[in-house]
Amino acid sequence: MRKIKQVKRSWIFIPIEVKNRELLPKIFLGAKAIKAGFGIILGRNGMNVSRDHFPKGVYLDKCLSKHKIESHEYQVNTLGNQLVSFDEEGLLFQSEEKYLSNRLTQRSIDLSKLIFLWGKEQERVIRKNFSVENKLVVSGGPRLDIWHSEFASLFYQSKIEELQHTYGKFILLASNWGYQPQEKENGLDPHKVYPGNLVSHIRSAFVALITKLSSALPNRILIVRPHPRDIPEYWQTIAKTFPQNVKVIHEGPISPWIHAAHAVIHNDCTTGLEAWIGDVSTFVYYPAFQEFKEYHRYTMPINELGVVCRTADELIQKISFSFQNSNIDKTTTNSKIAQKFVHIEHNRYASDYIIEKLLELNIDQDSYSIQSFNKLKKIRAFWISLKWRLRDFFGKSGMFTQSYTHLKNPGMTREEVEDLLERLAPIVGVDESFFKIEEVDKDTFCIFGREELK
Repeated sequence: MRKIKQVKRSWIFIPIEVKNRELLPKIFLGAKAIKAGFGIILGRNGMNVSRDHFPKGVYLDKCLSKHKIESHEYQVNTLGNQLVSFDEEGLLFQSEEKYLSNRLTQRSIDLSKLIFLWGKEQERVIRKNFSVENKLVVSGGPRLDIWHSEFASLFYQSKIEELQHTYGKFILLASNWGYQPQEKENGLDPHKVYPGNLVSHIRSAFVALITKLSSALPNRILIVRPHPRDIPEYWQTIAKTFPQNVKVIHEGPISPWIHAAHAVIHNDCTTGLEAWIGDVSTFVYYPAFQEFKEYHRYTMPINELGVVCRTADELIQKISFSFQNSNIDKTTTNSKIAQKFVHIEHNRYASDYIIEKLLELNIDQDSYSIQSFNKLKKIRAFWISLKWRLRDFFGKSGMFTQSYTHLKNPGMTREEVEDLLERLAPIVGVDESFFKIEEVDKDTFCIFGREELK
């Protein structure tokens, strides 16, 4: 078994749950950390549990949800790691009650050293309901870093140009309402609505909108982007019913598609915030339903960052107008709303702020003897995967089946991690050969600065 001599660093574990959502921003954060002298270990949730002997360090989780309490206790009490978090889904929530019951527990807060936040509104809700001491840091997050048009022009420009050449001035419609795995038993009829089920009403309205919009603008391409949690069978079924100028495409991260689009349509989705931050025309479709006319989803303040339309005809009229008038106001709203929900500093990245706070923890250095992903480990990974497939087959996995997990993160290769780091190097301010990458297990990578290899 080939070994690299021990690398002694302060380590950060960075798990990736939803690949298209998190891989680029978290590698950007990791690259910033490596430049500051850290080593990082990138992988799936719990990549450091029950396998090799990993070093101690900081475990940066994507939330403090109640179903994770045992894993957080294991990270802190058994493995000796420090727990910090940034809630990837802490920006938009339907109500304080639902957010508090699903995303946080006092026990996980007590186990945490730092909790990084999207903005002041998230801080207000948490501080009002939990004992947090000095653990909350209103930092913004790495996803905000990559949403800026300046970052896009540096990182995505060739992809943006390719998309615009292929599809022209296209419209991007982001799904936040497709079928989820637990709905599959109800069938895949996109037009069917269920009493008391708001999502089914929105889904049906959006499907009708797609057809009507494509007919109203026959010379424009409408790209429909499935949500990461949507099941592929749904889109394979519904895509066959759409007109020819409608394309259902779930390819790579959504950011270059947003920045390449003429306009973005969404409903309660962070895609809308990304589009607004990136200075892309943003439209919010809130169809009116008699059954849900008082429902709070219609008044989520952050959606005022886009042009709110309550009917398909209104939305079609305003998007048509945007094609005819290049000087249309793309913001249409007051930035104080954004400042309430997201923390953005124009003179530094959120990732820099997060790294500064992690440095203040004075994390002990630990030695790591790196073992490559050899044949023995590949056999082990195969048997672990087989075990989970059997659990799925016998119905013992609950909602977190292997197929569901792999739908969100189908896997990461060394080549794509290397490619991202090379492209990020000039933005981070290092040479593209600075980063040393070792694949240490399936979908798991140890990355550090090359001068640390002895």
